[in-house]
Amino acid sequence: REVNDAAQAEAELHTAASEQAEAPLDPPEVLADVAVLVVHDSADESLAEQLVDAIQPHLSVPVRTASKAAEAEEAAKNASVALLLVSMALQGNWMLVEAVARVLPNALVPILIDKKMANPKTWGGAIAWYLPNDLYVEFFEPEKANIAFLVGQVKAARTRAIEGTSVKKFHAFLSHEWGKKDKWGKEDKWVHKMAIELALRLRDHGIETWLDAQQMSGSTDQSMADGIDSSTVFLVLATKGYMEKINTGDRSDNCLKEFQYAGNKRFDRIVVAALEEDMTKHATGWTGRFQLALTRQSPVDLSDCSNGSFPDEAIERLANAIQTRIDTPEASSDLTPLMRDIYPRLNPCSSEAWAKGKAENFTLGTRSWIVDELCKWYSDNKSAVFILVGDGGVGKSVIMAELCHRGGALETDEYVEKSKADESAEPRRNSSRVRSLWRRSKKERRPISVAAYHFFRHDQVTGAAPKEALVSIAWQLCLSVPGFADVLDSVSFGGIRDKPLADVFQTILVDPLNNLGSDQTRQVVVLDALDECSKSDDVLTKVIRTWKDVMPSWLSLVVSTRPEGENQRGITNNSLDSKVLELKDEENFRDIEKHIEHLLCDMKDTVEQKDVASCAKILSERSEGLFLWASFLPETLNRMHEKKQGGLLTSQDILHEDAIPNGLGGMFHEYFKRLQKKVGGEKTYKMLLAPIVAAREPLSVEQLSAVLHLEQDDMDDIVDDASNLLYRGSDGRVALIHKRMADWLSDKKQSGKKLCVKKKDGHKQLADYCSNSRDDVFSLRHAVFHLVQSGEHAKAFELLNDFAWVQSAISVGDDEAQRRATIGNLIRDCAELGIYFAPESDTPRFLSKAVYALSYDPNELASQVLARLGHDSKDPLARSLQTPDQPWLEPTRVTLAHPRDPLLHVLKGH
Repeated sequence: REVNDAAQAEAELHTAASEQAEAPLDPPEVLADVAVLVVHDSADESLAEQLVDAIQPHLSVPVRTASKAAEAEEAAKNASVALLLVSMALQGNWMLVEAVARVLPNALVPILIDKKMANPKTWGGAIAWYLPNDLYVEFFEPEKANIAFLVGQVKAARTRAIEGTSVKKFHAFLSHEWGKKDKWGKEDKWVHKMAIELALRLRDHGIETWLDAQQMSGSTDQSMADGIDSSTVFLVLATKGYMEKINTGDRSDNCLKEFQYAGNKRFDRIVVAALEEDMTKHATGWTGRFQLALTRQSPVDLSDCSNGSFPDEAIERLANAIQTRIDTPEASSDLTPLMRDIYPRLNPCSSEAWAKGKAENFTLGTRSWIVDELCKWYSDNKSAVFILVGDGGVGKSVIMAELCHRGGALETDEYVEKSKADESAEPRRNSSRVRSLWRRSKKERRPISVAAYHFFRHDQVTGAAPKEALVSIAWQLCLSVPGFADVLDSVSFGGIRDKPLADVFQTILVDPLNNLGSDQTRQVVVLDALDECSKSDDVLTKVIRTWKDVMPSWLSLVVSTRPEGENQRGITNNSLDSKVLELKDEENFRDIEKHIEHLLCDMKDTVEQKDVASCAKILSERSEGLFLWASFLPETLNRMHEKKQGGLLTSQDILHEDAIPNGLGGMFHEYFKRLQKKVGGEKTYKMLLAPIVAAREPLSVEQLSAVLHLEQDDMDDIVDDASNLLYRGSDGRVALIHKRMADWLSDKKQSGKKLCVKKKDGHKQLADYCSNSRDDVFSLRHAVFHLVQSGEHAKAFELLNDFAWVQSAISVGDDEAQRRATIGNLIRDCAELGIYFAPESDTPRFLSKAVYALSYDPNELASQVLARLGHDSKDPLARSLQTPDQPWLEPTRVTLAHPRDPLLHVLKGH
């Protein structure tokens, strides 16, 4: 019975998603007294007639058609349902669509007859206005159309118009993604198949679930809202793909819409079921907005479904969890309604996943001398800023992550596992938890509480941006500092990212914090890897140097950095009025020896345990004091053990001069040389690494496959084989594990001719990728940058002068703030690349003047071009102008400042 039910439900889902499965065997009923009106553009007359012939046998009332606005409005008055033939022609026929929509607003069914309109997100004109996100019926090929589904939608539309929304009640609304996409963008629907089985199995426990396959009709948005309103519990089927949809913030995505709506309506009745093993680890596996909204949730483990079915005990646990939440509501997170309102307005980035990964690498018993220095600085309270200085690879980020962990700002699986049995455990800011974590040694230390943190990353545009760091810190202070959210809410921080760094600092941190009063608990803010910040000099002068004078005394700052450039000069002359701690060779070598001892103790099947101490001493000397070097040891030792072919590794094996490379350079040389051999030689090796080194953000496996002209499966294998060198984030994108690798690869003197890669070659590869994938979001963001860096200025100007490309580029983003950031980044790129004032294109200066109008509505581009350049302009942007496919205001003359006009006056604060 269950197999048959699942198959039927699967067929229903495919139908509901407009992929139209084969029609069911049973003939559909004939609808009585349902008057249908077919509305079409005159250019689609033939298909309208075929549609009438197809549906008339299923209706007792004759079907009428209309292609003129006046006749359509009259006919609609006597109709129950209107079928609109969606095509490029109808998209421009605003009057016709509007005439019908005014009469039958709740009884419209889109019939898709043009394959070019297959993506509703691209719809424009009247159909985008009156049919937003409605389920459509495909009628590309009339002879293959699913008429049963069409008639079902007619019936549903009739019901909506007469009876309103369904009053049926459900125990749970099941929210899920569909599945993974292959390289052609087709989803395998495996998650959905599991959702169907889950719904059927829960029914055996008396729990009825709202599932889109059976319940969706008409407006997708309205159906989802009605479904959540009519369900007691919001059940999340958690996968990495689902979490990514929530975290990326694409407001057109249905998963995000459900999640946000339920966050407001069902915030105290949410249950999470983890479909993948990684999603069972809510402390380290969950990130971003998904994690913030579910901080109090412990998922039900459903990851054991390898055979396509769930164990009975897992279903029983989930049913019990749902029933418990029905009986006893409990807030899903610690966010107040005000915080839930502030979060999307700030739209902060998060370095939490990166920091958790660093914290997991900390070895207990090491770094005690640094902790002592930190605690002494904190207790003395003589300076507001503490700076930890050390070369790349010595483990500064791990130290900072451990500080965040001990300070209560960062959870790891270790703590979660220990506290699972304690039902009274409180949220992450529990002061008793902070005290217990600081008691990791016998020394009495004053606990340091961490209020917020940001880990800069050179290989991420957002992660390296100082303004994003300040916004992220402001959001975290809402969680950790009582009253801060209320004060911040009174601040106008619209367009905050457009302000200078000093103004951002003043607006969202300095002013609100100083309005709180002085009776706050003392805490610190942590900034890691200042040297990886894209504007480290600005942060140094505008934030760090001014911290003591402008910030309240109860909030201090801890920073880590390499001794480079302006950072080094500020530290050397102590102009920062701060406590500076440089990593000492003697103490550092003691720490790394202890760290290596721990590694060797965990390798009982590889290393002779009686030799652990002597081996650790030998290896620490070869490490040159770099913890990054030690990260390669497990694989290196395991490979040595395999070659030995019998017996455990002893200190004599380790002592062998050529056994293990000396220093980080030696280790890099061995591992990158091995990677070169694995990928098939020097050419492929350099083609792989050059774009990774040159990219400003991690690249997806799909992008790397396209750049190297490889199959995605082959690219996946390469990335997996290079796990010691390449980091794959939770979003699946790939980057080098450490900035020091990029520096080494780029320096021919260090890496040598055969292993070094040229950044310019990487820029060229990425420029070619962007040229071949013009509509890809990565390309729209970075094409100009990589083209200029590869020396192809002419192609960069060609893009900037192409109206269609500029229109696409400024449209990247799901709301006004994101689009303003996109446009701002493009303008900033042009300025930093030295082409802002180039005579070949006025577009950068044009965008600077029009940024607010265009971020509000990118479709105003044509109006802005004509209002600033005029109809007779010879500017290539004006010559390539494309008029919008919806009503717009067309300027008849120049009324706004030309891009080259100087600014006359700037109002203070604007």
